[in-house]
Amino acid sequence: MFTKKTTAASAALLLLATVGVQAQDKPQCRTFREIYGNGKALCENMWNGAFKYEADDSKAYRMHFYDSTNPNAAITDTLAASNPTLFDGDHPDATNDGEYNDDKCHLEYFHKKTPTPEQDLTVCSAWRSGACCDAQTVKDKETIMKNYGPEYHWDRCGLLSPQCEAFFMHEACFYECDPAAGLWRKHPKHVYDTNDEGVVTIGNEDDHNAWQIEGMPIQASFCDNWYAACQDDKFCASDGGDFFSCAMEYKAVDESSSGMKPHVIASIVVPVVVALLALLCVVIMIRKERANQPMFSPVDSQVAA
Repeated sequence: MFTKKTTAASAALLLLATVGVQAQDKPQCRTFREIYGNGKALCENMWNGAFKYEADDSKAYRMHFYDSTNPNAAITDTLAASNPTLFDGDHPDATNDGEYNDDKCHLEYFHKKTPTPEQDLTVCSAWRSGACCDAQTVKDKETIMKNYGPEYHWDRCGLLSPQCEAFFMHEACFYECDPAAGLWRKHPKHVYDTNDEGVVTIGNEDDHNAWQIEGMPIQASFCDNWYAACQDDKFCASDGGDFFSCAMEYKAVDESSSGMKPHVIASIVVPVVVALLALLCVVIMIRKERANQPMFSPVDSQVAA
C-alpha cells in the first residue's frame, strides 16, 4: 500500500541513487586549517615534497618578488657555495654535469630550453627580464588552470578567496617561469620516473618525468603568509592535502560513469522528479476516493446540478 511517507522515502532514495553515486567518489573537502594547520605543512604537503620550508632567508627561494633583478639567482649561488656537491652527480640537475647555472630552464613541460625576456608577461610580470615560460602559457588565471586539465583546478572545493588564490598564482608563475626551479628537478636525464614505491623505473623519452621538482627550499614567511591567507578556504583533503593525489582522484571521478556532466544528471533527475510527482498525484487521488472525497465529480452529477 502506498502512503505519503513511503512515497517520500522512495523519492529520496531514488534521487540519492541517481546523483549520490557521483558525490561519494569525490575527494573530501576541508579547510586549510583542518588539512594543514600551518604554513610548513602547506608548502611541503601540498606539492608532494617539491618544496621545503626554510626559515633562513639567505638559503630560501622566493616565489614572488618585486625586485627589478630576480633574487633567486643569488640564492642558487649561495647554496652552491655552501655545498659544492649540491648540484653534482645524481642530483636532479637536468644536464647531470654538475652545472648549476641559470641560463638553462632544465624542466620540460611548457618550459623553454633557455630563459629569455618576456615583456608581454602580465600576471607573472616579475619574470619579464628572463623567463622560462612563454607569455601565452601564463597569460591569465584561466589559461594557467586550463593547461593541466580540470583535475588540477585549485577551486574544485569551491571558489577561493582572492587573497588565497593569489598565492596559487604566485606558485604557478614561479614554477613555470623561474630558471632556478629546474635546478631541483627530481629526475635527471638518465632516470625516467619512480613508481609508487619510489623505485627508479627505466622507460623511454616519451615517458620521461622531466617536470617534477623535489626539496626546493622556499621562504618560511611566504609559506606562513599563504596559510594565513587560505586557512578558512577549502581544498581537497586527500593524502594530507597532496595536490597530485587529489588530481588523480578527480581525474578518476571525471572519467568514470559517476563523474557525469551536469546536463547528463539533469536529463536523468528531471524525468524522475516528474514521474514521482505524477505518482504522488495518483496516490492522493486514490486516498481521497477511499475517503469518499473524490477530487473530480462524475459528469452526470455536474450536468444535473
